[in-house]
Amino acid sequence: MSPKNYLVGLLALSTSTLVYGQDLVQRIPAQADLVAVVNSQAIVKHSSFEKLNEVLSKLGAFEALQAEHALDMNKIEDFDLAYDRNAYVYKTDTDSSYYVGILIPLKAGHQIEQHIFSDFSVESAPGGYRKTIAKEGKTQLAWNDNSLFILTGDYKSHFFQNDSIAAAYGITPTAAADTWYDAPYAVDTIVTADDMYADDWAVAADSAIAVAADVEDDWVMAEADSTVAVEMELEYDSVPPPPVFISVPPPPPPVQSDAADWAVPSTQVDTAYATHYDVELESYSDETYQAEMAVHTKNDSIRNTAFLNWISRDFESLLQAQNAVSLDKKILEYDKNNTLVHLWVKDLDDVYRSALPYDVLSMSFGFNMRNLDYGYQDAVLDFVQENNVLKLKTSIGLDKDVQQIFAKMYKNKANRKFAKYVPENHLGYLSLNVNTEAYLNSIPTLFERWYGPLVSSYSDLVSIGGIALQIALDEKAISKVMKGDHVVFINDLKKVTTEYVDYEYDDDYNYTQVTKTKEEEIPNFLWMFTSEDQRIFTRLLAFAEKEQKASLTNGIFKISENEKSMPVYIFFKDDIVFVGNDEAQLLSIKENRFVASKDASVRKQIFGNNMAATVHTAKIPDVINKLGVPIVGSWHKTVKSLSEFGDISITANGLKKNRIGGEFSIAFPQKENNALQYLLQQILVNIDSK
Repeated sequence: MSPKNYLVGLLALSTSTLVYGQDLVQRIPAQADLVAVVNSQAIVKHSSFEKLNEVLSKLGAFEALQAEHALDMNKIEDFDLAYDRNAYVYKTDTDSSYYVGILIPLKAGHQIEQHIFSDFSVESAPGGYRKTIAKEGKTQLAWNDNSLFILTGDYKSHFFQNDSIAAAYGITPTAAADTWYDAPYAVDTIVTADDMYADDWAVAADSAIAVAADVEDDWVMAEADSTVAVEMELEYDSVPPPPVFISVPPPPPPVQSDAADWAVPSTQVDTAYATHYDVELESYSDETYQAEMAVHTKNDSIRNTAFLNWISRDFESLLQAQNAVSLDKKILEYDKNNTLVHLWVKDLDDVYRSALPYDVLSMSFGFNMRNLDYGYQDAVLDFVQENNVLKLKTSIGLDKDVQQIFAKMYKNKANRKFAKYVPENHLGYLSLNVNTEAYLNSIPTLFERWYGPLVSSYSDLVSIGGIALQIALDEKAISKVMKGDHVVFINDLKKVTTEYVDYEYDDDYNYTQVTKTKEEEIPNFLWMFTSEDQRIFTRLLAFAEKEQKASLTNGIFKISENEKSMPVYIFFKDDIVFVGNDEAQLLSIKENRFVASKDASVRKQIFGNNMAATVHTAKIPDVINKLGVPIVGSWHKTVKSLSEFGDISITANGLKKNRIGGEFSIAFPQKENNALQYLLQQILVNIDSK
């Protein structure tokens, strides 16, 4: 072979290998608004096939496969899956429905059709695929030599709440109509007859009503004698799918199957609903209730039929999707070695909008939640393993206006003197570092941006209120009183003597009220913050002293409501205000006897993040024991195991590269090679203990 032909052959081989390994991400449609990457290689690297097989074996997974499919599989290596390529899950939204697509890599020479789908009706699909459909029709599957594609989803109930659309489909209004809840979240595309899409809806409704007029009102659509397709030219908020067709039954020809669980329904009536309501109707004599249930049955059938037509129409285009070039680059930006699962969301504001009952808020308070705009853009979440630590890392993109606001708010440095007062023994701590002046200055802008659009009729008042608040507050003066950097330490427990009321009874059950004392353990705290102008504090404390609500001893103020209440101590040193409930600790700070912790990780957390919260998990069992908290049954073992854990931490690191980010981490015991293997071992231990 000539060198030229040899190089050409190598190039062809490498290209085909690249396509084989990366074609799944290329099949994510460009209009996907959520994508999850399952990093199979990292999961395999950090876990243990031996432990995974043992867990599945003890859970009876292999036996179930052998019993149900007569498969000789005794380890996960026998599955048809490929563990050297990523799996993907994505979600797309339109005005009327949402889809969830799952792309799973299959190993070379797999026999998934024989192993899983041998009893089902399978047909050929374009592009060399094989295809089958779930019985209810809302889940369709296709596979070829190297991957399995699963598509499922549902209609959006709010789509049919529009009067014009409901009438177009022949849906009868009911008193107990669905309101605000929907599974998907891209609600910015929700439209009503009064919206900007009213003209499009009207055109679609006029055409569809003409079709629906031929369908008897008191009969489900399955009895229609013919099928009429009416094209609805709808405007989408993202790259649109093929035009929507509303099909009046019957649906596309059903795929027949001998299997009980898989097939396209032979009629357009959702038999599950019909069977359920038939049983219900027999048990009630109320004719009104029966009539209402019949209407629900019909409406459910129409909605489900519409979705069956949509998913049947769209399945092939999503199966053949080749849009990787236009995918957001954040989808593939993650640590390939340590990230186990990578999640990307196109628009976080859409998630917030969908999480709130916007219809209820709109009707009750006049809030227009569709105008909600926090300035959040895409969001990324990574599930990461670093040795014995599992982390959830997040980052959120911001628009330019919010970037400028947050950049000023988070441009603040914690007082370096705090490092001298980190207690040696503490259970946990919380630090916060935000520029007070910048935050107060941003209030009018944030009010107008975040809340004005929600109450559009009062947006001017919201803006005026924000400005009035800014005028009332002197940002520079307040920032000198409290700069915005705070650290709170929860120290070890200390013994205190407290009084309590008890009752003593004589032989005749006459009681006498007595006061007793007891010793108990309570956590003490130390809070410190920077204050360049401490006059307001000293004046308030002087007034409290005058009113006998406070006292001053050795330069330390003591505040106590009465003799029995737990006192709080306040001390000023340099530009720091110290607040705590341990007088001895503040006295040691005053006399320069305080012994600071040498743990560099604490200082790194406090000074390296705008917010940090850490709990030293290993100390929890001892704290529970000292506090006398009762532990019941199996919780003894769980609580005891906490002494082997490391820290649990939450951090937020402010604005970096126009994104805000944070992290949640748990340090697991170093008894196994890493965190994943520890979790697998714990599953085995729990199985054996049952």
